[in-house]
Amino acid sequence: MTETTACVLVHGAWHSSLHWAATQRALAAQGTVGVAVDLPGHGVTAPLPSGYLRPGQPGLATEPSALAALTPEVLVDALIAELAEVRR
Repeated sequence: MTETTACVLVHGAWHSSLHWAATQRALAAQGTVGVAVDLPGHGVTAPLPSGYLRPGQPGLATEPSALAALTPEVLVDALIAELAEVRR
């Protein structure tokens, strides 16, 4: 069994793992694995308000956020789980 170094890339607010694509390509060119993760509520599976893509964005100001339950603890727990998976 050989040990491989992997760089785990975590996006910032309002971003996703897709923002790391160029960095992953650069790492791969150097022979390093780059793993980009999406935190809960981010990325292509992030929930959008029901009127977000409709003209005038109806309900945007009044609809409860689908992200309201995402606390720092939830995000940290998700990241720890991702790190454990990468380590495996």
